[in-house]
Amino acid sequence: MTKLEDAHQQIEKLIAADKVEAALSEFRDALAGSDAEVEQELIQHQAALAKVTKERRRGLIDVSREEQTRNRVRYALLDLLGEWFAGEQSEPLPPAGLAAHRTSASVPTVFISYSHADLGVAGRISAALESEGIPVCIDSKNIRPGEDVEAFILRVVAESDVVLSIVSGDSLLSPWVGMESVLSLYGEALNGGHKLIAGYLDETFLDIGFRVTATEQIDAKIGEIDALFPVYIEKHLDTSDLNRQKTRLFELRNNLGKVLERLRNSLVLDLREPMWAENLPRLLAAIKASEQREESV
Repeated sequence: MTKLEDAHQQIEKLIAADKVEAALSEFRDALAGSDAEVEQELIQHQAALAKVTKERRRGLIDVSREEQTRNRVRYALLDLLGEWFAGEQSEPLPPAGLAAHRTSASVPTVFISYSHADLGVAGRISAALESEGIPVCIDSKNIRPGEDVEAFILRVVAESDVVLSIVSGDSLLSPWVGMESVLSLYGEALNGGHKLIAGYLDETFLDIGFRVTATEQIDAKIGEIDALFPVYIEKHLDTSDLNRQKTRLFELRNNLGKVLERLRNSLVLDLREPMWAENLPRLLAAIKASEQREESV
Protein backbone atom coordinates (compact mmCIF):
# COMPACT_ATOMS: atom_id res chain seq x y z
CA MET A 1 0.00 0.00 0.00
CA THR A 2 1.39 3.43 -0.93
CA LYS A 3 1.60 6.33 1.51
CA LEU A 4 -1.21 8.03 -0.39
CA GLU A 5 -3.48 4.99 -0.16
CA ASP A 6 -2.71 4.64 3.54
CA ALA A 7 -3.67 8.28 4.17
CA HIS A 8 -6.88 7.81 2.16
CA GLN A 9 -7.95 4.81 4.26
CA GLN A 10 -7.00 6.49 7.54
CA ILE A 11 -9.13 9.55 6.73
CA GLU A 12 -12.08 7.32 5.74
CA LYS A 13 -11.81 5.48 9.08
CA LEU A 14 -11.79 8.76 11.01
CA ILE A 15 -14.90 9.96 9.15
CA ALA A 16 -16.70 6.67 9.84
CA ALA A 17 -15.85 6.96 13.55
CA ASP A 18 -17.32 10.51 13.55
CA LYS A 19 -13.87 11.98 14.24
CA VAL A 20 -14.48 14.61 11.60
CA GLU A 21 -12.15 17.21 13.10
CA ALA A 22 -9.30 14.68 13.15
CA ALA A 23 -10.12 13.67 9.55
CA LEU A 24 -9.89 17.29 8.42
CA SER A 25 -6.51 17.71 10.14
CA GLU A 26 -5.24 14.44 8.63
CA PHE A 27 -6.37 15.57 5.18
CA ARG A 28 -4.58 18.90 5.55
CA ASP A 29 -1.42 17.05 6.58
CA ALA A 30 -1.73 14.82 3.50
CA LEU A 31 -2.02 17.89 1.28
CA ALA A 32 1.27 19.26 2.64
CA GLY A 33 0.51 22.63 1.02
CA SER A 34 0.21 21.14 -2.47
CA ASP A 35 -3.33 22.39 -3.20
CA ALA A 36 -4.30 25.78 -1.80
CA GLU A 37 -7.90 25.57 -3.06
CA VAL A 38 -8.64 22.24 -1.38
CA GLU A 39 -6.89 23.38 1.80
CA GLN A 40 -9.07 26.49 1.91
CA GLU A 41 -12.19 24.29 1.68
CA LEU A 42 -10.93 22.17 4.57
CA ILE A 43 -10.26 25.27 6.66
CA GLN A 44 -13.82 26.46 6.01
CA HIS A 45 -15.19 23.08 7.13
CA GLN A 46 -13.07 23.24 10.29
CA ALA A 47 -14.41 26.70 11.03
CA ALA A 48 -18.01 25.54 10.48
CA LEU A 49 -17.58 22.65 12.94
CA ALA A 50 -15.91 24.88 15.55
CA LYS A 51 -18.74 27.40 15.22
CA VAL A 52 -21.61 24.94 15.75
CA THR A 53 -19.77 23.22 18.62
CA LYS A 54 -19.35 26.57 20.38
CA GLU A 55 -22.98 27.54 19.74
CA ARG A 56 -24.24 24.21 21.08
CA ARG A 57 -22.13 24.53 24.23
CA ARG A 58 -23.54 28.02 24.80
CA GLY A 59 -27.08 26.73 24.38
CA LEU A 60 -27.70 28.75 21.21
CA ILE A 61 -28.51 25.65 19.13
CA ASP A 62 -29.55 22.10 20.03
CA VAL A 63 -27.69 18.86 19.31
CA SER A 64 -29.75 18.17 16.17
CA ARG A 65 -28.55 21.41 14.54
CA GLU A 66 -24.96 20.51 15.34
CA GLU A 67 -25.46 17.00 13.88
CA GLN A 68 -26.89 18.46 10.66
CA THR A 69 -23.72 20.48 10.14
CA ARG A 70 -21.50 17.52 11.02
CA ASN A 71 -23.32 15.31 8.50
CA ARG A 72 -22.97 17.94 5.76
CA VAL A 73 -19.25 18.26 6.46
CA ARG A 74 -18.80 14.47 6.53
CA TYR A 75 -20.39 14.07 3.11
CA ALA A 76 -18.54 17.06 1.63
CA LEU A 77 -15.27 15.71 3.02
CA LEU A 78 -15.84 12.28 1.48
CA ASP A 79 -16.66 13.86 -1.87
CA LEU A 80 -13.56 16.06 -1.73
CA LEU A 81 -11.42 13.15 -0.56
CA GLY A 82 -12.40 10.98 -3.52
CA GLU A 83 -11.82 13.73 -6.07
CA TRP A 84 -8.47 14.90 -4.72
CA PHE A 85 -6.87 11.50 -4.12
CA ALA A 86 -8.01 10.25 -7.52
CA GLY A 87 -6.38 13.27 -9.14
CA GLU A 88 -3.13 12.82 -7.20
CA GLN A 89 -2.55 9.19 -8.10
CA SER A 90 -0.41 8.28 -11.10
CA GLU A 91 -2.31 4.97 -11.18
CA PRO A 92 -5.86 4.54 -9.90
CA LEU A 93 -6.59 2.67 -6.68
CA PRO A 94 -7.65 -0.95 -7.24
CA PRO A 95 -11.41 -0.91 -7.77
CA ALA A 96 -13.50 -1.79 -4.71
CA GLY A 97 -17.17 -1.86 -3.92
CA LEU A 98 -19.28 -0.01 -6.42
CA ALA A 99 -16.29 1.29 -8.38
CA ALA A 100 -15.42 -2.26 -9.37
CA HIS A 101 -18.77 -2.60 -11.16
CA ARG A 102 -18.47 0.42 -13.44
CA THR A 103 -18.72 -0.93 -16.95
CA SER A 104 -18.96 2.40 -18.72
CA ALA A 105 -18.73 6.06 -17.83
CA SER A 106 -22.23 6.49 -19.24
CA VAL A 107 -23.85 3.82 -17.04
CA PRO A 108 -25.14 5.08 -13.67
CA THR A 109 -24.28 3.00 -10.63
CA VAL A 110 -26.95 2.21 -8.00
CA PHE A 111 -26.66 1.53 -4.28
CA ILE A 112 -29.70 -0.27 -2.86
CA SER A 113 -30.65 0.92 0.63
CA TYR A 114 -33.03 -1.39 2.48
CA SER A 115 -33.95 -2.99 5.81
CA HIS A 116 -32.76 -6.57 6.21
CA ALA A 117 -36.39 -7.49 6.84
CA ASP A 118 -36.86 -6.68 3.13
CA LEU A 119 -33.81 -8.62 1.88
CA GLY A 120 -35.84 -10.82 -0.50
CA VAL A 121 -37.30 -7.81 -2.32
CA ALA A 122 -33.89 -6.09 -2.41
CA GLY A 123 -32.40 -9.18 -4.04
CA ARG A 124 -35.16 -9.30 -6.67
CA ILE A 125 -34.65 -5.62 -7.53
CA SER A 126 -30.86 -6.01 -7.63
CA ALA A 127 -31.14 -8.93 -10.08
CA ALA A 128 -33.58 -7.01 -12.29
CA LEU A 129 -31.29 -3.95 -12.51
CA GLU A 130 -28.19 -6.03 -13.22
CA SER A 131 -30.05 -7.88 -15.99
CA GLU A 132 -30.52 -4.44 -17.60
CA GLY A 133 -26.77 -3.76 -17.44
CA ILE A 134 -26.93 -1.41 -14.44
CA PRO A 135 -24.11 -1.90 -11.90
CA VAL A 136 -25.57 -2.46 -8.42
CA CYS A 137 -24.05 -2.29 -4.96
CA ILE A 138 -25.85 -4.03 -2.10
CA ASP A 139 -24.41 -4.73 1.34
CA SER A 140 -25.11 -8.47 1.21
CA LYS A 141 -22.61 -8.74 -1.68
CA ASN A 142 -20.35 -5.70 -1.58
CA ILE A 143 -19.35 -4.95 2.00
CA ARG A 144 -15.65 -5.70 2.47
CA PRO A 145 -14.66 -8.43 4.99
CA GLY A 146 -14.22 -6.76 8.37
CA GLU A 147 -15.39 -3.37 7.08
CA ASP A 148 -17.23 -1.15 9.55
CA VAL A 149 -20.89 -0.80 8.51
CA GLU A 150 -20.83 2.97 8.88
CA ALA A 151 -17.63 3.22 6.82
CA PHE A 152 -19.28 1.08 4.13
CA ILE A 153 -22.33 3.37 4.01
CA LEU A 154 -20.22 6.51 3.77
CA ARG A 155 -18.08 5.00 1.02
CA VAL A 156 -20.81 3.62 -1.22
CA VAL A 157 -23.18 6.58 -0.92
CA ALA A 158 -20.31 8.83 -2.01
CA GLU A 159 -19.32 6.48 -4.88
CA SER A 160 -22.81 5.82 -6.24
CA ASP A 161 -24.71 7.87 -8.81
CA VAL A 162 -28.08 6.84 -7.37
CA VAL A 163 -29.27 5.59 -3.98
CA LEU A 164 -32.38 3.47 -4.44
CA SER A 165 -34.20 3.46 -1.11
CA ILE A 166 -36.66 0.60 -0.54
CA VAL A 167 -39.18 2.21 1.80
CA SER A 168 -41.15 0.21 4.37
CA GLY A 169 -42.22 0.51 7.97
CA ASP A 170 -39.08 -1.48 8.89
CA SER A 171 -36.67 0.60 6.81
CA LEU A 172 -37.95 3.92 8.18
CA LEU A 173 -37.09 2.73 11.70
CA SER A 174 -33.59 1.56 10.72
CA PRO A 175 -30.77 3.93 11.78
CA TRP A 176 -28.60 2.59 8.93
CA VAL A 177 -31.23 3.18 6.23
CA GLY A 178 -31.91 6.61 7.73
CA MET A 179 -28.23 7.48 7.49
CA GLU A 180 -28.13 6.36 3.86
CA SER A 181 -31.16 8.51 2.99
CA VAL A 182 -29.87 11.61 4.78
CA LEU A 183 -26.40 11.32 3.20
CA SER A 184 -28.08 11.05 -0.20
CA LEU A 185 -30.10 14.20 0.45
CA TYR A 186 -26.93 16.05 1.46
CA GLY A 187 -25.31 14.77 -1.73
CA GLU A 188 -28.16 16.30 -3.74
CA ALA A 189 -27.75 19.62 -1.95
CA LEU A 190 -24.01 19.65 -2.60
CA ASN A 191 -23.95 18.39 -6.18
CA GLY A 192 -27.42 19.10 -7.55
CA GLY A 193 -29.65 16.57 -9.26
CA HIS A 194 -31.65 13.78 -7.64
CA LYS A 195 -29.38 11.18 -6.05
CA LEU A 196 -32.20 9.57 -4.02
CA ILE A 197 -34.85 7.47 -5.78
CA ALA A 198 -37.44 5.75 -3.61
CA GLY A 199 -39.85 2.87 -4.00
CA TYR A 200 -42.25 1.55 -1.36
CA LEU A 201 -43.36 -1.85 -0.09
CA ASP A 202 -46.11 -0.47 2.14
CA GLU A 203 -47.79 2.91 2.57
CA THR A 204 -46.72 3.51 6.17
CA PHE A 205 -44.83 6.67 5.21
CA LEU A 206 -48.08 8.29 4.05
CA ASP A 207 -49.75 7.89 7.46
CA ILE A 208 -49.95 11.38 8.98
CA GLY A 209 -49.35 9.95 12.46
CA PHE A 210 -46.37 7.81 11.49
CA ARG A 211 -43.72 10.28 12.63
CA VAL A 212 -45.21 10.45 16.12
CA THR A 213 -45.51 6.66 16.38
CA ALA A 214 -41.99 6.15 15.01
CA THR A 215 -40.53 8.74 17.40
CA GLU A 216 -42.12 6.94 20.34
CA GLN A 217 -40.53 3.67 19.22
CA ILE A 218 -37.13 5.34 18.77
CA ASP A 219 -37.41 6.96 22.21
CA ALA A 220 -38.19 3.54 23.72
CA LYS A 221 -34.97 2.16 22.19
CA ILE A 222 -33.00 5.15 23.50
CA GLY A 223 -34.52 4.49 26.93
CA GLU A 224 -33.34 0.87 26.81
CA ILE A 225 -29.79 2.07 26.05
CA ASP A 226 -29.94 4.69 28.84
CA ALA A 227 -30.89 1.95 31.30
CA LEU A 228 -27.66 0.10 30.45
CA PHE A 229 -25.30 2.98 31.29
CA PRO A 230 -25.43 2.45 35.09
CA VAL A 231 -24.80 -1.28 34.56
CA TYR A 232 -21.80 -0.54 32.33
CA ILE A 233 -20.41 1.95 34.83
CA GLU A 234 -20.89 -0.44 37.75
CA LYS A 235 -18.96 -3.12 35.88
CA HIS A 236 -16.32 -0.61 34.66
CA LEU A 237 -17.17 -1.21 31.00
CA ASP A 238 -16.39 1.18 28.16
CA THR A 239 -19.66 2.85 27.06
CA SER A 240 -18.48 3.77 23.55
CA ASP A 241 -20.70 1.11 21.91
CA LEU A 242 -23.76 2.47 23.75
CA ASN A 243 -22.85 6.03 22.80
CA ARG A 244 -22.60 5.13 19.10
CA GLN A 245 -25.92 3.29 19.13
CA LYS A 246 -27.57 6.21 20.89
CA THR A 247 -26.07 8.73 18.46
CA ARG A 248 -27.42 6.78 15.47
CA LEU A 249 -30.88 6.68 17.03
CA PHE A 250 -30.81 10.42 17.74
CA GLU A 251 -29.75 11.09 14.14
CA LEU A 252 -32.67 8.94 12.93
CA ARG A 253 -35.05 10.79 15.28
CA ASN A 254 -33.84 14.22 14.21
CA ASN A 255 -33.82 13.51 10.46
CA LEU A 256 -36.97 11.40 10.12
CA GLY A 257 -39.10 14.46 9.37
CA LYS A 258 -36.86 15.49 6.46
CA VAL A 259 -36.91 11.98 4.99
CA LEU A 260 -40.71 11.71 5.29
CA GLU A 261 -41.17 15.16 3.74
CA ARG A 262 -39.03 14.18 0.76
CA LEU A 263 -40.92 10.91 0.28
CA ARG A 264 -44.33 12.57 0.53
CA ASN A 265 -43.40 15.37 -1.86
CA SER A 266 -41.93 13.24 -4.65
CA LEU A 267 -42.93 10.31 -6.81
CA VAL A 268 -42.32 7.07 -4.90
CA LEU A 269 -42.80 3.96 -7.03
CA ASP A 270 -44.84 0.97 -5.85
CA LEU A 271 -42.33 -1.94 -5.79
CA ARG A 272 -44.80 -4.56 -4.61
CA GLU A 273 -45.22 -7.66 -6.74
CA PRO A 274 -48.57 -6.72 -8.38
CA MET A 275 -47.13 -3.42 -9.69
CA TRP A 276 -43.53 -4.55 -10.31
CA ALA A 277 -43.81 -5.31 -14.04
CA GLU A 278 -45.50 -1.98 -14.69
CA ASN A 279 -43.12 0.12 -12.59
CA LEU A 280 -39.77 -1.50 -13.48
CA PRO A 281 -39.52 0.50 -16.77
CA ARG A 282 -40.28 3.69 -14.82
CA LEU A 283 -37.57 2.85 -12.30
CA LEU A 284 -35.05 2.21 -15.07
CA ALA A 285 -35.97 5.51 -16.74
CA ALA A 286 -35.48 7.40 -13.46
CA ILE A 287 -32.04 5.83 -12.93
CA LYS A 288 -30.93 6.63 -16.48
CA ALA A 289 -32.29 10.18 -16.16
CA SER A 290 -30.05 10.71 -13.14
CA GLU A 291 -27.01 9.95 -15.32
CA GLN A 292 -28.16 12.49 -17.93
CA ARG A 293 -28.51 15.15 -15.23
CA GLU A 294 -24.96 14.36 -14.05
CA GLU A 295 -23.62 14.93 -17.56
CA SER A 296 -25.46 18.24 -17.93
CA VAL A 297 -24.04 19.69 -14.69
